[in-house]
Amino acid sequence: MAEGGDLVDNVSQKQSNELIVLAEGDDRIEQENELFALEAIFENEDLEICKHNNPNGHPPGGVFNIPVYTPENFCVKITKDLRAIRKLFFSAARGRGKNHRARLLLQDASKNDENRPGAVPTPQEKLYSIKRLPPITLNFSYPHNYPSVSPPNFTLSCCWLEKRNLTRLCEKLDDIWNKHKGSSVIAEWHDFLYHNVIDYLGIKSPYELGRVLIHIYTHPAKTKYGKSDIFTPKPFDQRGVQTFGSIEDVLPAVLDFNLTTCDVCMEEKPGSEFLRLTNCDEHHQCKNCSKGWIEALIKDGAVTDLHCPGYKCDKTILPHEVASVVSKELYQRYDKLLLKTAFAVMTDVMNCPRPFCQFPVVLEENLGLCQKCRHAFCGRCQNTYHGQTPCKLKSEMFAMLYEQYETGSEDRRLELEKCYGKQVVQRAIEETRSNRWLESNSKQCPCCSTFIQKKDGCNKMTCTNCRAFFCWLCQQELSKSNPYAHYQHPTSECADRLFEGVDPNEDFMDFFEDEAPESSEEGEDEEDFDIALI
Repeated sequence: MAEGGDLVDNVSQKQSNELIVLAEGDDRIEQENELFALEAIFENEDLEICKHNNPNGHPPGGVFNIPVYTPENFCVKITKDLRAIRKLFFSAARGRGKNHRARLLLQDASKNDENRPGAVPTPQEKLYSIKRLPPITLNFSYPHNYPSVSPPNFTLSCCWLEKRNLTRLCEKLDDIWNKHKGSSVIAEWHDFLYHNVIDYLGIKSPYELGRVLIHIYTHPAKTKYGKSDIFTPKPFDQRGVQTFGSIEDVLPAVLDFNLTTCDVCMEEKPGSEFLRLTNCDEHHQCKNCSKGWIEALIKDGAVTDLHCPGYKCDKTILPHEVASVVSKELYQRYDKLLLKTAFAVMTDVMNCPRPFCQFPVVLEENLGLCQKCRHAFCGRCQNTYHGQTPCKLKSEMFAMLYEQYETGSEDRRLELEKCYGKQVVQRAIEETRSNRWLESNSKQCPCCSTFIQKKDGCNKMTCTNCRAFFCWLCQQELSKSNPYAHYQHPTSECADRLFEGVDPNEDFMDFFEDEAPESSEEGEDEEDFDIALI
């Protein structure tokens, strides 16, 4: 509750441009007493008081935001299509004339048609369970002769009531004043709006929020043909103000004002703390849980998997919903990954091969011309554009060419040979097969990366290139002075595994006797007859 705050209602703005005459005598005392009593009684409610002689120059008064609590199991729904709203409400606006019975018969006939075999069922409307509706705002100010002569000046504003019902509420407040004329009336107005709005207006569940637009049809604008000949509408009370920008704002305002249970953390939070997905209205996740889910996927690069975290839900999360919960830097990463993913499925789009550029380029007959750095390149080999000359592939692209050639049809193979040349294709095949054989049948020396093949013998290996000792099992370099210590130390992962994988029937003594050269002990130390080297 704020004291002397800025009142932004139409009444205060209008009176601020005029000379404000403050009450005197008994009226002044009654007004000050009422404001004091309102502060004391409604201390814990959303009430803003503006006292006499306030520094902002506003007339004395206040602003009440009065929530409307609904009956148990109350639901709302919304119709956004203006044509559907016209069908729902135009007949009611015309009243119960002589054609009313005929319309009822037509409605019964349409219901029977829906129940007949083969009839197309009507889509079921989405209902939203709520416990309260957004507040009705009572904005009041005191004239100089209140309460002895004049009632308080007031406006009623709401985002979910139609203009006709706002007018009815304004008229009801006038009736309450007439009954209590000469005494303070603001507390009576509050009690009525807090307790009796639902019953007084006859609001039933499910409540159609699309009713906020009913005035478009019940009070049509004048045309060049004059007033409508259907009825002569009663003008709306200008003190009733609708506070929504568009029909799209009404449902979020109602849902944000209610408490909802998060499907992830299972905590009950206000609706304003939830991320409402455009594509999914079945699951409810708070912004904190949604943020964690979205950030984890973006950091993993899985931008195509950004969907509702609800169980078995594949509804997509839209970019503007991502931007509402993640940081600016993370959204930029998401945007780049999303763009890259989109380009990946476009066969005629490729990033500029220059590492410092990477700008998306549209290929034209295999020619890519970067609009950013003006680099012209070949769309096949990504080297500088070479016209009709066969492509010169880099070694890292041989595996890709090999896969395309091996899995391609006869026509595809001829196309690749024409594009890259037979010699390049044959070289790619040979190098790829050789590399794959080496990967599956040999290991690299940890010191010089030479490929070593083991034919027989123990697991202590000697590199033929750099003469380093290493373990065949873990590829760890071994000590020059005592390479077998690696297999003897109890903490080593290869302890007691010197002969692991070796044929137990192999005669190592004969092997050493046959192969050992007649030389000094130094010569024996330099040779390792347990390995075969390539």
